Amino acid sequence: MTNENAYNDGYSYETFIRRAFKNVTSEGKNGEHSIQMTTLIDIEEGKDLSKLAASNIKQLDKVKGYLAKAIGKFLKMNLDKKEKFEFLAMKTAVEKAKNSTDLIAVVERGLAITDRF
Repeated sequence: MTNENAYNDGYSYETFIRRAFKNVTSEGKNGEHSIQMTTLIDIEEGKDLSKLAASNIKQLDKVKGYLAKAIGKFLKMNLDKKEKFEFLAMKTAVEKAKNSTDLIAVVERGLAITDRF
């Protein structure tokens, strides 16, 4: 993956998280900064970021937690049946994700269905 792709993926991740929390800056509490995803991508690519994240698994779990929290926030909103089904499927996909590629697929799916938010 190129740095440009990592940046774009990080931006997509940040956009999705911010939509869930209505763009409220929470000083990183909700994981809304793109650095969360770009750090995971960098670790997977083998870059030495030991000071930023202890391990791939730890960072993966961290990003999965932030995405699950955002999906949970969307599930509390006034959704139609199709949207609710999509979010529940995304929740399952996040739980099963094994890497950043899996998570980016969920994020892209989420961006498509949250355009109205």
